[in-house]
Amino acid sequence: MSWAARRARSEVAQRAYAYYMDRGLSPHQAAAIAANMAWEGGGRSDLVAPGDNVKNSPAAPHSMGVGQWNDRSPALVAYARSQGIDVPEGDLRDVAHARRVIAAIPLDTQLGFAWQEMQGPERRAYTRISQAQDLREANAGAIGYHRPAGWTRGNPYAGHGFNNRLAIARELANDTSPQNSARVDAFASTPPVLPGAQDGPGNNPMPAAPAAPIVPLEASPASATSASKPEPRKQIADDPYPPPQSPGTFPFHRRTATAPIAPLRRLF
Repeated sequence: MSWAARRARSEVAQRAYAYYMDRGLSPHQAAAIAANMAWEGGGRSDLVAPGDNVKNSPAAPHSMGVGQWNDRSPALVAYARSQGIDVPEGDLRDVAHARRVIAAIPLDTQLGFAWQEMQGPERRAYTRISQAQDLREANAGAIGYHRPAGWTRGNPYAGHGFNNRLAIARELANDTSPQNSARVDAFASTPPVLPGAQDGPGNNPMPAAPAAPIVPLEASPASATSASKPEPRKQIADDPYPPPQSPGTFPFHRRTATAPIAPLRRLF
């Protein structure tokens, strides 16, 4: 890969990393998604791979964009239009039209489409990413969004380019630039966005319920008196376990005060 191509891939990875950090993901989770996007698209949000999936996606056979979508590209187009993007009409089987379409969809819109899919039809991949405690496992979840050759649900590590994707993710997660350090600090001081806690297409966290006010104990004279002199234990005058009325029958009573438990009477 040329120096220019490596730089383009790095720039796409950085933008995707910042995008997913802003969605509340941890640094290693955001790095895994961003690295997979950068690897798939080769650092180009307008990349088209002609005839990449003719067998499984005859209506949209060309892989396109940073996520290299093919069978899901009609959904990408619909999402972009819902975001106000002017996407040209045409047949996605036409490779020239596919190039015009993906050139019209900005990178951030493509990243937003991936995020929306992870909250819906691709939630299984997102769940594995969000539960991952380290970079390798987050990468195993992120590659499941793309499902390249060699990938299986039982062995995602065999997916094409797994180690290369992981290397890009490590570069992102280990970035010590001021911009990335600021993102990491912001993440550490902000509650995470939980799956399903989004509000509409913007995926903003729902407001938390107001906490109940805490009333100090000394605010009540009665509580202050009871704190200085404990209330004596209440005693129950009658037997809480009266004799059975018939053999094998034991009436039970709800205890409403603290009292010593009386021993049971012998029945024989």
